[in-house]
Amino acid sequence: MKKNWKMIIGLILAFIVVIFAILNREEAVINFGFVQLKQPLIILILGSTLLGALISFLLSSASLFGKNRQIKNLQKEMTELKASQSRKIDAKVEDAKKEYEQLLGEKEEAIHALEEKLAQHSSLQENHDQV
Repeated sequence: MKKNWKMIIGLILAFIVVIFAILNREEAVINFGFVQLKQPLIILILGSTLLGALISFLLSSASLFGKNRQIKNLQKEMTELKASQSRKIDAKVEDAKKEYEQLLGEKEEAIHALEEKLAQHSSLQENHDQV
C-alpha cells in the first residue's frame, strides 16, 4: 500500500511539472559563463526535472547498495553465530549425556550391590531359620 501512495504522489508531481512546463513555452537564455544557450523554457523545466530525478535516483541507489551490503554482512554474521551456538549447545548436550550415563552407571552399581546384600541377607535368614 505504501508503494501505491508513492506512485500516486509521483504521478501527481509529474503532472504538475508537465502542466507548469506547458504554460511556460517562451524562450529563455541560459548563461553558463562561457556559453549562452537560448532554449524554450519547457525544455529547461523538463530537463532540470529529469536531471534532479536522475541525481536523486543515483544517490538513493548508492545508499540502497550500502544497506544491501550491510544486510548481507549481518546475515552472514547471524549464520555464523547460529552455527557457533549450535556447536556449543551440542557440546553441552554431549557433556550432559556423559554425566547422566556416568551417574546412571553409579546408581546401577549401587543397586546391584544392594541386591547382593539383600540376597546375602536372605540366605543368612534362611540358614538362621533352618537352625
